[in-house]
Amino acid sequence: MSKYTIITMILLLCLNNTLLAQKNSKLITGKIINKHTKQPIQNVEIFISGTTIGTTTGKDGTFSIKSPYIPCHLGVNHVSYLSRVFTITSASHLNIELILNSRNINEVKVKGKNLRRKNLRLFYKYFMLNADREQIKILNDSVLKFKRSEYNFHAYCKSPLLIENRYLGYRIKVLIQDFSICKKQQPGGKNVKLKSISGEDSYKLSAFYFYENLPTKNALHIQNIALNRRGHYYGSLRHFLTSLYFKKLNSNGYLIKHHSDSTVAAFTLTYEERNLKRYKFNKDLLNVTYYYDNEQRPKQLPLTMGEYFYSNTTFMSLGKEFDVRPNGTSSNLSFEIRGDMGQRSLVNTLPNDYEPSFLISPR
Repeated sequence: MSKYTIITMILLLCLNNTLLAQKNSKLITGKIINKHTKQPIQNVEIFISGTTIGTTTGKDGTFSIKSPYIPCHLGVNHVSYLSRVFTITSASHLNIELILNSRNINEVKVKGKNLRRKNLRLFYKYFMLNADREQIKILNDSVLKFKRSEYNFHAYCKSPLLIENRYLGYRIKVLIQDFSICKKQQPGGKNVKLKSISGEDSYKLSAFYFYENLPTKNALHIQNIALNRRGHYYGSLRHFLTSLYFKKLNSNGYLIKHHSDSTVAAFTLTYEERNLKRYKFNKDLLNVTYYYDNEQRPKQLPLTMGEYFYSNTTFMSLGKEFDVRPNGTSSNLSFEIRGDMGQRSLVNTLPNDYEPSFLISPR
């Protein structure tokens, strides 16, 4: 069986750093109306993509929301209308028109149903990679649409895909612009047929995420959710890139090994501006080992006495530079990943405004 890889994962969660929330937060206001009747629409969901921040319109169709950063992506969603996403580059007042979501209720032929089941199986295989199907469920896969050829598979949706993640304690709404799957002969190489037994599985995601906290039962449940979130964050690609940005790879438990000359730095910083750094690989292949303790926290290097655990990931350069923001997000992850960082399910994600915290046991 071929190994799963990621060529580029563009989670359009934000365009800037959530750590600047206090300094750069901006108020966004607006009014939403029906495009044809010009009447205001009530109960439209407004959210800042990649966060837990959202609101709804009132009876007059107006809304007001404070984004923790500008620029940002603003999502607009209503069950009866086509969803929209806006890129906000400054404090704004928006006049938004929505179009009714017309659904095709004609009977689907048996052949079409069989093809859809086949497409759904492929979608679930990759989108829910290694996910616990008891803890994480997609509630409305009927919104998904597919395009498929011998060499490529694409999925997208015009209404949010609803995910209930009881493990991390979130209800996630995902607007998928494009989720594509292909097989490649080698990193950066030519595509081979999806049915081929050779080649490496690769996928790419471009999507907008909105998170809502699920209800908790008691103090112990709250603690378990916090532990799960913390364990999922540490050792993740986002944690690694944040550590790279702040030059804290060793103190955050990361050891990078080259296949050749280890005296050469793994990455070179090629460009820097406020809240953005650009890097290039100095080697085509890097092995990254992450060390952590029994409480899922990073072990500072060099390792000291005591129990520790580790996981391994391989980074393969595609010869392009990539950007990193202080919170570990990027819009052009132009490299492939194999191993633990690349095996994380796309339904098992954390919002950009999540920050790991140390826990106090309930009394």
